[in-house]
Amino acid sequence: MGFDYSTPAIIKWQLDNFMDVIDEFESIFADTVHHKVCVGQNYETILLHIVGKSMVTVREILTLCAHGYPDGALSLGRNLYEQMIVISFFEMHKDDVDFQEYVDDFFLNYEVQRNKCFRDIDRYIPDDGRTALEVEWENLKKHTKRKLHGDYWWTNHNSFSELVEHIMQGQTDKCMYKFWGVHYMRYKRACIALHAGCMGNSIRIGSNTASNVVDTSPSVYGQSTPLVYAAVSLIAIVGVACSTFQIDNTKHLASLNELAVFYQKQEKGDICE
Repeated sequence: MGFDYSTPAIIKWQLDNFMDVIDEFESIFADTVHHKVCVGQNYETILLHIVGKSMVTVREILTLCAHGYPDGALSLGRNLYEQMIVISFFEMHKDDVDFQEYVDDFFLNYEVQRNKCFRDIDRYIPDDGRTALEVEWENLKKHTKRKLHGDYWWTNHNSFSELVEHIMQGQTDKCMYKFWGVHYMRYKRACIALHAGCMGNSIRIGSNTASNVVDTSPSVYGQSTPLVYAAVSLIAIVGVACSTFQIDNTKHLASLNELAVFYQKQEKGDICE
């Protein structure tokens, strides 16, 4: 259905077209998955949750772009990229004999994150639950297939950058290796936009403002970077989801590829920093 209003950015960046693709895919995906997925501790459920989160995130990105806030859109684009990396990891290892162990640890990471969060809070707001949290932590360590070290322990890697490197090293095609490298570069730029720091606070996508001027106005320019980031990430997410659930993705992937090419052509001249 696209947007029910119009802005200069919606027209310039073909955001109605992008939203239409998302709406149509989501409708077909929902109708198909309803009959095929048995929700449980399995890879299909992981994909279901990734697709659901990604559809929400891309709508948020398109809404920010429609109103002239590409930096915020790029920050959200990090999540789509991270979803793509997670899917890529599972796809690389889905034929491994221990694949289900990765799936089990991925789900167990929910409890690991929850426990870490409450133990961190307890450092500053202590209560009588600390002993129980420590007991729970020791119990979690007994049930994991891998060591609980780092946020991406369930992949056997300590950090997201290590996981990305693992994915890239698995690429035998030089063009694909370069593709992953360029996309990781966008991820690093998104990190700059998200974090509070001198660089992140000083530069804005689509703006060439002098450093002594604080410009808070929305811009019709700069949206190409978060949009190509979103489109490329979705191509991978939609492609894997459709393949897994046997959905014809020809139309959706063709539309996303057209949008990605359009945004990529605009990207070099669109970023002014």
